[in-house]
Amino acid sequence: MRHKNHQKLFKFSNNCLAPIATSSGLAIIVAFGFFIASCEPSAFDNSSARAAEQVHQFVSPNIFINHPLLLDHAIEQCQHILPTALNFKMKEQTAVIGNAPIRYLETGSKGNQTILLLHGATFRAELWKNLGTMKFLAKNSYHVISADLPKHGKSGNPKISKDEFLKTFIQHTNLNNPVVLGHSFAGSYIWPYLIEDRDSSAAAILVAPTHIKEYLPQLSSITKPILIIWGEKDEMIPVQQAFLLNKMLPNSRLKILKGEQHECYVNSKIEFHSIIFDFLTGVQK
Repeated sequence: MRHKNHQKLFKFSNNCLAPIATSSGLAIIVAFGFFIASCEPSAFDNSSARAAEQVHQFVSPNIFINHPLLLDHAIEQCQHILPTALNFKMKEQTAVIGNAPIRYLETGSKGNQTILLLHGATFRAELWKNLGTMKFLAKNSYHVISADLPKHGKSGNPKISKDEFLKTFIQHTNLNNPVVLGHSFAGSYIWPYLIEDRDSSAAAILVAPTHIKEYLPQLSSITKPILIIWGEKDEMIPVQQAFLLNKMLPNSRLKILKGEQHECYVNSKIEFHSIIFDFLTGVQK
């Protein structure tokens, strides 16, 4: 009976929540309870905060395992409550960097690992919001920031060099060892940061980044975990660059999205999110 209850809650956690734990049985129950308990009240609106409080009464490993009928009831109630409880707030913030406003979106709990999202040349911070990346990461207990790069969106033109911008932004916003995820043009900001400030980031996720040749001689000095994601049919930056990058970076892994172009995440959103989640889970271990 205990094993059957483990399986039942595992199935519910796997289907209705993001996979916040990889082990089975009791660990899943504990992870489920921890997920709800770790969500700060500030991450929810008022109605969602009340819903989250209701969820707490159902999170008890002993009750779940020893009382299968209550487990069924808890699952029924949680299926009703969770869609509301996971309605994370999205805050719009502004930092002043180099005498210029730099606007960014923020969600999730500040006490958790920060993921800093950077867009390509023709986009702005809303890219990662509209794609669902910010919500996906916040639901998986990450603190998420998506910034308008200089002269994009609502950001101004700071009076500092491009090489200094990312370091300065991270320091100003008090981000502790963030994982930086950037697409294309964002590479021009990420490369100098990874090379010059090797100890201030936990890892990086590079989606078809630009400026590879410019920094090629220094890439071997980047020892942080790096995930490289590329579209198989990228016509802007050919996929051969992905293989070169993977060869030059000593601690990297490469994922190619079959049939995809330069904005490889647009039509392969589920696969893209799955790839970054697997990488982030591995970095945390």
